[in-house]
Amino acid sequence: MKQHDMAQRALIAVEQMKNEGELNGKFKTLCMKSPSVLIRSGLAQSITYLRSRNDTNNNNKYGDTYLEHLIDVLGRKNTSVAKFQDVVLEAKIGEYMALTHSVQDAMIWLRRFAQVEMANVEEDSEG
Repeated sequence: MKQHDMAQRALIAVEQMKNEGELNGKFKTLCMKSPSVLIRSGLAQSITYLRSRNDTNNNNKYGDTYLEHLIDVLGRKNTSVAKFQDVVLEAKIGEYMALTHSVQDAMIWLRRFAQVEMANVEEDSEG
């Protein structure tokens, strides 16, 4: 996938989330922290961590929302979060490494655009 295409989709995702009320701070926090979580923990653990960010008390699935946008940035628009997680968990080592690299690129694009487009959005302190 071309970086240009990934960057365009990341910008669209960030622009969509910019005006989402309380979710925009949580989304920005995930955009800022996810690349380092991926580097420290690996792809499968990062997806599990992001899914754990869902707030079941308020029925806010901001971890899944972030992952849905990440999947769109990767160009897998019709893939659910659960299906993507299954793909990652079942991947052979070569595919897993390629997926990790692609996800890292997508996360970095999301972080870059969140830094610029959401500059006046306060990050979630609990994230």
